[in-house]
Amino acid sequence: ARTVHFLAAHGHRHIAYLGETNDRGTRGARRRQGFVRAMEDLGLPALLHDEAAPPISMLQGRAALPRMLAQWPDLDAIVCVSDPAAFGVLTEAQAMGIDVPGRLAVVGFGDFEVSRCCLPALTTTVVDGPRIGRETGQLLLELLGHAPHDDHGAATGDRKPRRIRIDTALAPRGTTRA
Repeated sequence: ARTVHFLAAHGHRHIAYLGETNDRGTRGARRRQGFVRAMEDLGLPALLHDEAAPPISMLQGRAALPRMLAQWPDLDAIVCVSDPAAFGVLTEAQAMGIDVPGRLAVVGFGDFEVSRCCLPALTTTVVDGPRIGRETGQLLLELLGHAPHDDHGAATGDRKPRRIRIDTALAPRGTTRA
């Protein structure tokens, strides 16, 4: 939602989502759902293009751009399921002579190294990978019975399902107007 609202605040109205096919239950499917909700909140049509099975590659991102532009000639922004897909879109846009970000904004997800190395650098959603690792490690220790103990020697972990929320942040860079 943050990405869509950012793009809309910078004048974009024809925003598409480049996602994956057969992604039921994946994080990419949840990203698509968030995109659709945000577009609905803004009263804008949710343009969806599912290119390939997960994980979508740079080459598949590149191949998707001409098809997306043929389907939606007024397209002015693409939110991609991942940074590799966004890098592919950016590369194809450059090959086609499309001004990024002047004519087309491109946004990725994940803050992969490629997002910081390409020119222009990709606007992306940053995820706290080290925290995900720490939380996962702690959960595994609890499952294996090696959880930390409280002052009375009782295990502090329980085995009930739980959800841990790890916030993300948008990193505006060169592929979007600021």
